[in-house]
Amino acid sequence: MANKERTVAIVIITVNAVVSILLVMSVVYLFFQVSNLQEENKNLRNKWQKLQVLHECDEKTDHKERKTIKQNEKIRCGIKGKRGRPGVKGDRGEKGDPGNDGVGMSGKDGMKGEKGDPGICSDSCGQNLLENKEDSPLIHMVGDGKQNKRIDNLEESAVSFWNVTYKAGDISYSKAEGKLTINVEGFYYMYSQMAYCEKKERKVGHTMSINGNDVLKSIITAKDLGTHKVGGIFKLKKGDKIAISPVVTNLEYCFSRQEAYFGAFLVRK
Repeated sequence: MANKERTVAIVIITVNAVVSILLVMSVVYLFFQVSNLQEENKNLRNKWQKLQVLHECDEKTDHKERKTIKQNEKIRCGIKGKRGRPGVKGDRGEKGDPGNDGVGMSGKDGMKGEKGDPGICSDSCGQNLLENKEDSPLIHMVGDGKQNKRIDNLEESAVSFWNVTYKAGDISYSKAEGKLTINVEGFYYMYSQMAYCEKKERKVGHTMSINGNDVLKSIITAKDLGTHKVGGIFKLKKGDKIAISPVVTNLEYCFSRQEAYFGAFLVRK
């Protein structure tokens, strides 16, 4: 009985000893683990601080300087120091490429400039012009007001559906002939317009002639009040006759006062 109790006691003591040893080993292991974690944490903090410093240094270093640093040596940025003295001004850099055209609103109009000096006129200024404009030959005629005038086979005849609205100086118009007669020699500006009335689209036009010779012509494709005018300056002699003739016949032309007109006036002798 005593031996049995002794054996039980030895077993209990042995188990307690093993448990104690395991607890001590566990405490030691945990201590080392905590120490390692603290060291790693410290290292991570140091690395993070270095990365922040390097990032700030990299931002303050231009591209050219970073390239030189990489080629020559590695520079570590430490704690930010005091601001240094201004450096010597460098050489002027090369001119860069022109940029793209910008898109913007146009500016306001500038201020009105000062009035310029009077122009210089030579002795010939004003010569050969009409001295008395009130006596200058001129005439203006319009259509007789009838909208539809059918012109048939009048290629060699003059249109005579004109009413004189204004006339001055020595110039005449014969309604029977449908022609203007020049009585004062000189340079004249002559003009005319005719209108086409029919709904059907076709080529229309008219000519202006001097003594039967065509000098101006208009031809257009039009319908329903299609109009076209001609005009020009010509040197005319006393007795010259001006007439208007259609290019295309057998169709209706409009001779309202606003759409058809014919005239001439003296510009200079």
